[in-house]
Amino acid sequence: MKNNKYYLSMFFFCLSVVVCFGSIENNPGILEDESKLELELYLRTARIVSAIPDEDAGRSEPWRITLSDGKQMLKGWFKHINRVRPHILPDSYKYELAAYELDKLLDFNVVPPIVEREIKGYIGSLQLFVEDCSHLSELKRKKDKILESEKIKADLQEIVVFEILTYCERNIESEKDILIHDTNGKVCRVDFSQAFDTKPHFPPGIEDVKCSAKIQKSLADLSQEKIETALNPFLNEKEISALLARKELLVKKLKQ
Repeated sequence: MKNNKYYLSMFFFCLSVVVCFGSIENNPGILEDESKLELELYLRTARIVSAIPDEDAGRSEPWRITLSDGKQMLKGWFKHINRVRPHILPDSYKYELAAYELDKLLDFNVVPPIVEREIKGYIGSLQLFVEDCSHLSELKRKKDKILESEKIKADLQEIVVFEILTYCERNIESEKDILIHDTNGKVCRVDFSQAFDTKPHFPPGIEDVKCSAKIQKSLADLSQEKIETALNPFLNEKEISALLARKELLVKKLKQ
């Protein structure tokens, strides 16, 4: 762990390694897992330099965190609100952790590293803050040419697949949660604190669904047992059941 650029490059390597290598023959999984593990370890163990509530950041009342391992400082978001279903207004850091675990299960590489951690007596989710990114909503407003890239279009289509699984409705507001890196064009998705609705169908307004053959195979191969084992610490039985139903609908839709 040498410097700030090193950590950020490791994250974007995690996002891009499948695109760059294309198949398991190059064995990208080992490097990718090591990169994620290193970032997760940093988030779990680095000293908290400051923790400042962000009053303008919305419903989840996140804190802006600065961390240090004694060599370099990184930034993160910390969420500790824990209103899980059947609460009438569900909003929980546990859904953030569930989204990251699902991202790893399917090898999507769109959710920035996130861990569970206690800060100032609160248990919550601590996620790496990804710098030098633009919101999809802002890029659309500016009609930025980056959105004309075929690769970006394909990446955004795969984000829709992940939003179906996690039941995140796509609208102008949620497009602020889709980030595109200003330099290398890597796409990621943040803010799942209200995700995993118990509806067993696609979110409204979704018709066209596309993804890579790799993601399609990962979806088809992902068993109920693996999903339950990974997500039981964060989701209840109804949330997992609905996720499984949406997953099966996705598999069928992608085969058409």
